[in-house]
Amino acid sequence: MRARGFVIAGILLVLAGLAGCGGKTREKIVATYPMDDLNGLVQTDGELSIDPEESVDGRGSLHVDAADKRVVRLYEIDNPDVENCRLVWTAYLKCIGIFGGSFLEMWLRFPGEGEYFSRGLDTQVQRVTNWTESETHFDIPKGKRPDRIRLNLVVGSGGHVWVDSMRVVAYPLPKS
Repeated sequence: MRARGFVIAGILLVLAGLAGCGGKTREKIVATYPMDDLNGLVQTDGELSIDPEESVDGRGSLHVDAADKRVVRLYEIDNPDVENCRLVWTAYLKCIGIFGGSFLEMWLRFPGEGEYFSRGLDTQVQRVTNWTESETHFDIPKGKRPDRIRLNLVVGSGGHVWVDSMRVVAYPLPKS
């Protein structure tokens, strides 16, 4: 009897995950990035490395040793298949010596309309900050589908920033 309950619960979780965005569905995981290697990063340079010692999940994190303020292009998601939802990007950030603030920045490109952005200014980290969950979100109306999502880290001054456990999740839009 107990095994049957687990099977039913598993089926319901799979169906909820496949449902996508929309008014009546649950969350849809669009992308996850553990940040324990440099594979798939859009931009790699001498200021980016994996730090095996600093991590939220124990597997390492991306370390940005910034000489000055900059934008780090992390990932691009092509054709994410989302609409009529709130797209939420979360990541854990930690910093030392950042005096201009560091935050998540998400750009969405809509065919024929251009690009729009969202910045996580209210969850930015600065000075010396231990691991903090940071986020930014973008409400996508019904009938609009982005064909690309760009995920950037904005570093407001020279210093050190670590990034770990990134997720992009689509949630149903709040009822108004």
